[in-house]
Formats: sequence, C-alpha cells, structure tokens
Amino acid sequence: MFTVKKTSLNPLQTNCYFLIKENQVIIIDPSIDTDGSIDKILKKIEGLTPVCILLTHGHIDHISAVDTLVERYNLPVYIHAKDIEYLTNNQLNGAALMNQDFKFKSKVMVLPEGLFEIEGFSIKVVNTPGHTPGSVSLFYENVCFSGDCIFRLTIGRTDLSGGSTKQMNQSIMYFKSLDTDYRLYPGHGDETTLSFEKKFNPYFRENSVN
Repeated sequence: MFTVKKTSLNPLQTNCYFLIKENQVIIIDPSIDTDGSIDKILKKIEGLTPVCILLTHGHIDHISAVDTLVERYNLPVYIHAKDIEYLTNNQLNGAALMNQDFKFKSKVMVLPEGLFEIEGFSIKVVNTPGHTPGSVSLFYENVCFSGDCIFRLTIGRTDLSGGSTKQMNQSIMYFKSLDTDYRLYPGHGDETTLSFEKKFNPYFRENSVN
C-alpha cells in the first residue's frame, strides 16, 4: 500500500508531491513557498523518513527548495540528464523571468529512463519532453506524476526556453498509447485521470498541441 500527498507552493501554485510507503517518502518537485519557507513540506513529511528528491524538470518553481531539504536531510537528488543545465542557468530555469538571483548548490544525479529503484520503490521514468527537453513523467503502480506535461484539460507551455511543440505532441501521443487508466498528478492544478484526459482534453482529441 502507498499514499500520495500534495501541497501547493509559491505564487505559481506548484504542486509538490509526497509518495509514501510505510514510513518512507519520496519528495517530488519541492519549492520554496510564498513566505520563503518550507514549512508546508516539513508538515507533510513529519514522522516519515525521506528517501530522495525527484525532479520532473528543472524550472525554478519545481526546484527552489531542494538545497534547503538537502542541507536538512542529506538527500540524493535526481533529474533527467537533459535538464541538469537548467538547475544553474537562470535563463533556462525561469529565475531571470522573475527577476530572481537563484543559486542552486546541491549535487544531483542523473535520473535514468526506465525502471528506477530506490529503497523499495520501483518507479518507471519516461522522458516526456515538450515543456523542457528533460521533462519526465514518473509512473508508480497506478499513478503518474506528469510534471508540466499534462494538466487537467490542458498541457504545459512549449514557448519557454527549450520547449518544443513537436516534442510535446510526441509526449501526448505516448500517453494516448497507454492502456492503463493512470491517476495523473500534474505539476499545477487538480489531479485527473488518463481516461478523462483522453476523452475531454482538447489536445488529446485533436492529436496536436497546435
């Protein structure tokens, strides 16, 4: 048995997720909250043992709390190889757009595509580019953390640095090919299901992100 918890953080209301099994937790896309703290994150993981931090991509609103959590818990951090540059490039990660002088200090490891196993968790990592080159979707049993690829009734932006309409379309086609009705936990907004998006998301129905 496992559970998923969520807290929405920062002015962009980015979803930080907590994949919990027994007393262990994987933290996905942690960011600093509007008040500059990580208090909401700490409340969600109280009494649990953090295992690692997984990043669906390298934008600032998904990574800004990494350093604070690493300093506190000495956690390993994983991100797709194609988004490593985003962590320390403020033009790519969006910090420059927000007039922020963001400095990322933590060491990171490459999140491999395919089956990623850590502390009893087996997660399928799929590169789903379009929002960024190294965007990933993380599949665990019947759930998927889709980052900024798929949202409820829409999709992620493709007009930021490294974004690609063509790649986003290919990522949507991948999701359309799946038979399992995954529960989707997106980087922003409400959770949804793959069957709902196949039926009602216009980008799925039109088979194009144009």
